[in-house]
Amino acid sequence: MGEHTSQLSLSFAFEAQGPYEPSEIVVPAIDGEPLAAIIGGRFPGLSRLTRRAPQPALAGQVDLGEDGRVVVLDGGCSIAECCGVMARMTFEADTVRWHDFTARGRPPIPHGLDFTFDRSQYEAAIAGLAS
Repeated sequence: MGEHTSQLSLSFAFEAQGPYEPSEIVVPAIDGEPLAAIIGGRFPGLSRLTRRAPQPALAGQVDLGEDGRVVVLDGGCSIAECCGVMARMTFEADTVRWHDFTARGRPPIPHGLDFTFDRSQYEAAIAGLAS
């Protein structure tokens, strides 16, 4: 899956994850397909010590990644810097774009990933993380 020219829909699900902390993760999905399935072979979501933990980062308010990128999938050890996936987020008046992906660890991620979302739908999905 490469660049998309039409706007996509972002959603989140909460998923129980094993006996260790954090026990629940936030699973991002693009047009209903989990991001980890699109990327392939990665930890399925973001650690959720509290529901609000990923909210400011995904809204572009803080840099929780590296080199201006934001963590979109944690590593299996819950440490994104070890084996997580990060993307640049560009916020325009009507859109939010995830692009210029990078990842630590294996497996490698596909080249050219680029997702553009309707900004109002994106912001509603992010706001839903706090409820």
